[in-house]
Amino acid sequence: MAHQVLIIDDDEIALFLHEIVITDCGLSSTPKTFTSAESALLYLNDHQNIAGHYLIFLDINMPKMDGWEFAEKIKTHPLREQISVIMVSSSVEKKDRERALSSEVISDYLIKPLKEHQVLMLQDQAKFNAFFKG
Repeated sequence: MAHQVLIIDDDEIALFLHEIVITDCGLSSTPKTFTSAESALLYLNDHQNIAGHYLIFLDINMPKMDGWEFAEKIKTHPLREQISVIMVSSSVEKKDRERALSSEVISDYLIKPLKEHQVLMLQDQAKFNAFFKG
């Protein structure tokens, strides 16, 4: 069973930096990057029949479909049980963190830019551990 890491952020610099951090930490040697939530959702739709687990690093503020809307769509997605979402945002607003952590699909909330110690801390959580081994 494949474990894939997806990074969704409309800021190409943040996307590039997060890809480097995730790769350097051994979380994934080939994370998939998306500059829009729509393109990531299409990717997931195209992979509905492929056994695998997905760890998604999701930005909040994006044009067209933001991170909150994407999380709502994941609630009813056929791959829902194989998807874990970590919100990654520059927002330090308490209400954003609380909203994310109260969501049934969002597992964690990290402040961007993503740092190695934030990613490495995920290894301690059983649901993310397998991503580091594959």
